Amino acid sequence: MKTRGSNGSEHILFLDKSGHAPQQCNLDYNNNKSGRRHFLRFALLLASVALLAGVGGMALLLPSHPKTAPSQESNDDVPETLSSQRFSCPPPSPGQLCLPTPTLQYCNYCLSNPFVSLSIDPSTGRISSMRACLTGDCKQDPKDALAGGIGLESKSDLPSPSVTVSDSGSPDTGWTVTVASAFGVVAKDSVEITLLLDARSFAISTSTTSGEEGVTLYRSFSFAASSATGFYVGGPTQMKDGDLEVTSYKTGNPNNGQTTTFFSEQSLLKMYALGPKNGELPRSDVLTYALNASAEVEILEEEGTVGTLLISSGTTGYTSEMAESGLVHIYAGTFNGTLKDTWTSPSDLAAPTSPPASPVTSTFNLAASDFDLPPLAVPASYSPGTHIPADDLRAFLTGIYASPVGCICTHVNCVVPGSALGQIGTSIQRPDRGYSDNYNFFDPDNYISTSALLFSMDPYLQAEVKKILLRNGDLMLPSGQLPHHFSYDQPQYQALSGEIQTGPNVFWVLSCFQYAKTTGDVDWLQSYMPTLRNATNFLYDLFKDPTKSLVQVPGSLMVDVFKRWDFTSDTNAMLVGFFQEFADAEESAGNVTGAESLRKLSDDVKGDLRKYLWDAEDDDHFITQLSADGTTRDFVDYDSNLMALAHGVVDADEAASVFKRIDGGRCRAGVTFVAEDYYGPQDTTGGNTGDSWCAMGRHAWFDSLSRFRYGDKASFDDLIYGPLQGQLLENTWMHERLGCDGQQQLNRTSMYFEYPSLVAMLTMRVRYGIQLKLDGVEVDPKFAPSAGAFIWEFGTLKIEHSRERVSITLPRGLGPDDTRDGQTVVIAGLEPGGSYAVSNGCEGDGLEDVKTDQEGRLERGGTTLGLKCRLVLALKKQLRGA
Repeated sequence: MKTRGSNGSEHILFLDKSGHAPQQCNLDYNNNKSGRRHFLRFALLLASVALLAGVGGMALLLPSHPKTAPSQESNDDVPETLSSQRFSCPPPSPGQLCLPTPTLQYCNYCLSNPFVSLSIDPSTGRISSMRACLTGDCKQDPKDALAGGIGLESKSDLPSPSVTVSDSGSPDTGWTVTVASAFGVVAKDSVEITLLLDARSFAISTSTTSGEEGVTLYRSFSFAASSATGFYVGGPTQMKDGDLEVTSYKTGNPNNGQTTTFFSEQSLLKMYALGPKNGELPRSDVLTYALNASAEVEILEEEGTVGTLLISSGTTGYTSEMAESGLVHIYAGTFNGTLKDTWTSPSDLAAPTSPPASPVTSTFNLAASDFDLPPLAVPASYSPGTHIPADDLRAFLTGIYASPVGCICTHVNCVVPGSALGQIGTSIQRPDRGYSDNYNFFDPDNYISTSALLFSMDPYLQAEVKKILLRNGDLMLPSGQLPHHFSYDQPQYQALSGEIQTGPNVFWVLSCFQYAKTTGDVDWLQSYMPTLRNATNFLYDLFKDPTKSLVQVPGSLMVDVFKRWDFTSDTNAMLVGFFQEFADAEESAGNVTGAESLRKLSDDVKGDLRKYLWDAEDDDHFITQLSADGTTRDFVDYDSNLMALAHGVVDADEAASVFKRIDGGRCRAGVTFVAEDYYGPQDTTGGNTGDSWCAMGRHAWFDSLSRFRYGDKASFDDLIYGPLQGQLLENTWMHERLGCDGQQQLNRTSMYFEYPSLVAMLTMRVRYGIQLKLDGVEVDPKFAPSAGAFIWEFGTLKIEHSRERVSITLPRGLGPDDTRDGQTVVIAGLEPGGSYAVSNGCEGDGLEDVKTDQEGRLERGGTTLGLKCRLVLALKKQLRGA
């Protein structure tokens, strides 16, 4: 077998008796000199053995070296180069791993830098391992993201390959390894792998030709992680543990563990795999350091591919038996009669009648991570010291990409055969889903999941959210009432409990606003305002008592089984903020009069909420409801009280009394519990007390917004964010509810969207204080670590913030060149009374002087924002010292 060294020379590789090449290794930077001496002694020993044994034709393979190698004596005075390092590569020891290394290197078929490593098996031409280190300084050996490797395969009998490995590059920039494999006259495969100095992924290009008829060819990626997600042009699909035997939620029939493959001819944009097998609690046998090793493939260009096959098991025959998930790019062959775009049992790949007319080519990025997140979602320049801490990054990305992404059901056939519908479930697919065939609960379930997806700032996911929003809007009743949810593809206007809720109208409208805020697609929002106004008419019609500025409702806002009616504190507290947000939308649409009217209505509701529903005797909370007959009910509900605080209904002293009441409850460990008093069988529809003794993520959202408004950072960190982040990072997926003790309730729906989505939302909106608005952006990092110095860089949003300097780039429309004038930028955490120079390429080349207030807060109107604009504020004393 031939290999080529960095000096361009080829050399022959002789395998051992078993046909295997030497194992891969990584260079010991702390012992280069001793490694060289060890290698020379080893080489001389081998040569002596060969000569004494008289073995004819035996060749000794030495690593390639520069044309003039430095002498050992002068080694300490000669700067290290990659070639000299490769010359000094020590012989690999048994079991030695290919691991990330302090600098870029290629040694013993191991290509590595501080963040990633990849090994090549020179006997087969396959990529045999891939590891990653998120921080670049891992204290433990990261796990292998591959389980069987990556390489060209066939259902036909392929001859053993003849493999040539060559490499070139510079240690200061990048290194490229080319693997050329010839399978006799049957097929030829060329794989070029490039790793740059500070890259977190490998750039790979392939070219494959087939020289015979009737030969199937495909490139197989075998991954160790268990949940496979593919982003297709027609929508995403996800499956975890496809070989589990469950009863199908669609047909009611057992699946017999046969939901392991997904064949599609749609273009695949990317695929990632994350998470361990099963993933149910307890998980005491799994290290929290790295629950698994995730992998991602981003396809940049391909030509001639027949289709792709997603894999969710090691039993399909297309990936290694060790694999928990995988990806197959089919180059030659057909799936006759196989269901397309459906998770089903594996089918045989039929031989093609003729080989591909030209080489099948592809270009893609390949990446790994030592945590459960899609590796390519990590900023390319990420550093825990300048961006956000690693745990915060993990919480944000895991919270989005492990759970709510897997709930999306917009791909054709996902809900019903033959249709692609804008729907989203409540749990990932495994192979069944929580709540079976029910979708699009905006009460407020899918307000939370779609908000997390929108916060990703990933245009692909944001476009999927828009499909979901339009689906509900298209089926609004003439009265303005929206579907509560969908059963399969049929809209249902009552909750599963049979109640009519206000939640779907409130939170669906807010979700539409969220979409416009995060994408900057205000043009769509303005065109959609008639539909949103009609949805709000359903709420206006609930103002039935002319003596009160309170709505009179038929049921609960967020917990459908709780019996609440008439003048309730939950819906009315929520409407204080709702009407303020609707006023902002009207103003963005140019309806200034309508905006003023809505703001007055919000104030009126706020006043009467305090007048009729504040408990004047205890003076520390709002009661549950005032009935039309003048009687009252009170369970000391935490949802309504925290919504009132989140929307500023009370002053700081009153807020402190509410917090004291809630935090003094017996279930404060539950993040956040539903109520102080128990909703018994008589207080719930059908006697369903399932949500009477638990904590809910939706309650914790308003709990967090309340703490942020009144500056209670310690309680947010200790009672909410810290415990939730810890559970998410330890378990990757979470159950639907927490108990009074703060632990997950194992009898509730597993791998549910709510708490993971919530953690992602809290990371951006509360911990780092980033709030995208219809008319601009506000950054208030008062709850952030490191004195508010951070870089937030995800998708289309990048914010750099410190006391001395701020830089902001964000989307104001769907196009890369879209901008919007007249935006307002609010930035806190600056030097109190400090003078700053402002620059913005979209506003000219000059500098503008601005000054913060005595709290270090700056508000600047008339700003032009967009992806091609970069607003920069720099403290002027810093400029003088530069």
